Amino acid sequence: MNNISFSLKPLQGFGATTYILNTATNADFDFVYNLKKVAYREYIEQTWGWDEDLQMKFHTENFSTENTKIILVDDVAVGTVDVKEEEKRIFLSGLYLFPEYQNKGIGTAIIKDIEKKAKEAGKRLELEVLHVNKRAQKLYKRLGFTLIKGDDTKYLMYKEA
Repeated sequence: MNNISFSLKPLQGFGATTYILNTATNADFDFVYNLKKVAYREYIEQTWGWDEDLQMKFHTENFSTENTKIILVDDVAVGTVDVKEEEKRIFLSGLYLFPEYQNKGIGTAIIKDIEKKAKEAGKRLELEVLHVNKRAQKLYKRLGFTLIKGDDTKYLMYKEA
């Protein structure tokens, strides 16, 4: 999915009609970490508490240029999406947008495009969502995801191909 353009409905206040996914490089390490801090920190704080050293260690161990794409709208990096394709499923392991780009249809468009890819491949689309992230849960339910199971902190949701 390197430098692939996808159609978007016009975004409120933006007028963009496409988004582009660029494969992350090692040079994007800090950008991706800082984006996650801005977009996701409140949920981590509510769930486990924020420990900067622990979060950096987790990011260092899990950052993957193979799975991470930078989301560009009008040549502006607005977020990232992390997707792991496996034999029987596609796992959406992260979708992060800067707050000013949330609720504009970008996340919905990306999820629908990943869902289309999963259907074409005959694979199930899965994701995890933290219990405290009610906004994301609402989006996923609206898009037709079903709850499989949960643990103490997160739910696993899926959508069949």
